[in-house]
Amino acid sequence: MIHPLLPIGIVLGFIGAFVLFAFVYFKVTGKPLLVYEPNGSPASAKDKSSKENTSTEELIKFVQNPNRQNFLAIRNRMVHSDAYEPYSDEFDQAVELSEQQKFTQARDVIQKGMRNLLLSPRAHHLLGFLYHKLGDEKSAQLEAVIADACIEGLLSTGDGSQQSPYLAIRTSDEYDLLEHLQKEFQQQSLMHEGDKHFDMVECKDGSKYWFDITEAYNSLSIVW
Repeated sequence: MIHPLLPIGIVLGFIGAFVLFAFVYFKVTGKPLLVYEPNGSPASAKDKSSKENTSTEELIKFVQNPNRQNFLAIRNRMVHSDAYEPYSDEFDQAVELSEQQKFTQARDVIQKGMRNLLLSPRAHHLLGFLYHKLGDEKSAQLEAVIADACIEGLLSTGDGSQQSPYLAIRTSDEYDLLEHLQKEFQQQSLMHEGDKHFDMVECKDGSKYWFDITEAYNSLSIVW
């Protein structure tokens, strides 16, 4: 016999999933998931840009399950995007604005660069801090969840050895991961093997971690 409350629970589950989807979509794109058309019928923003929406769906899937497959699905899209700038200076701008108590402007800087910062733990930690300063605790908590997922995603790409390096998207990923592992940075060396490029980081306890930075390194040749 079906419990009379079971259908209600199922409906509420779907509503909760939809709310999560809509909330993350808005935070990533700055647009509502549902757009009200003049003729009175709502049209999904999903129909407006399938390419952008696919990325949002992938983010939600990744945050729910930050494994290697879900991480790489977004990573591969990012590093081949025209928005990919691994040496961009959004963090410096946002920190400077924060020091001037300009939290809204600092938030806007990070949000504007989110296509390029989507998998950066530092970006989401910083955005969470800014939301906290602006009194938006729900958004701050969401950014903390996404930041943790980004760390888990990075960890899933390797073990930090020369044979299985972590796949960094930008230099800040390396420091964020070291901080997560409670390692203290000592020095860093740029290494080349064929068409692959690596940062080899040595820590004060003698441990070493390898990061594959091939896409970031190659972006420099494109710029120059």
